[in-house]
Amino acid sequence: MTAPTIGTLLLQNRYEITAGPHPGDGESQVWEAFSDGYTYLLKTWTYEGEQPDRVQRALWDHELRTLYKIASSPRADDALVVLKDAGLDRGHHCFVMVLEAPGYERVATALRRRARYPWLSNRGTVAREQLWNGLRRVATGLNLLHERQVLHRGVDLDSLFFDEDLGAESLRLGGFEWSVTAPSDRTSRTRSRRRT
Repeated sequence: MTAPTIGTLLLQNRYEITAGPHPGDGESQVWEAFSDGYTYLLKTWTYEGEQPDRVQRALWDHELRTLYKIASSPRADDALVVLKDAGLDRGHHCFVMVLEAPGYERVATALRRRARYPWLSNRGTVAREQLWNGLRRVATGLNLLHERQVLHRGVDLDSLFFDEDLGAESLRLGGFEWSVTAPSDRTSRTRSRRRT
């Protein structure tokens, strides 16, 4: 087993890792990868042995179902980091998710260099307007999740991504690792009727 590094080709050689790893969540690592002329955010979870264990597979399947559900929302790609591709790379013993957004700079990282981003400076009406327009996009993303009965449970500066050249107008919500699906109102009503 060879762990992914820069230059590694994953998912049947379709994605080449070009940067990273960036901090992931828990056991995962986050990379930038190139394929067919585009850069993507690539998330990997390695596993031991020839096959992942049942618990790892169940967690992976749950997150994939949530991401597919989210990506099927109208306008999802305007407000969210969406799933483009996913698979199990047996040669590198890892789960791989390929995510798509206009850019992959995290707001948490950008705040350490906020002088480079006028919209993060909070100086002047234009900067504040740009920031609020970006935050409106994030709120739209949260609304899309809630319409699909998905609770994010981890909104923070590390889960907000943007393109350095586009600024606040490219803000997208990502980081769905801890999201859960809430029961719909209809499911809740059915359960409460059964109890009475």
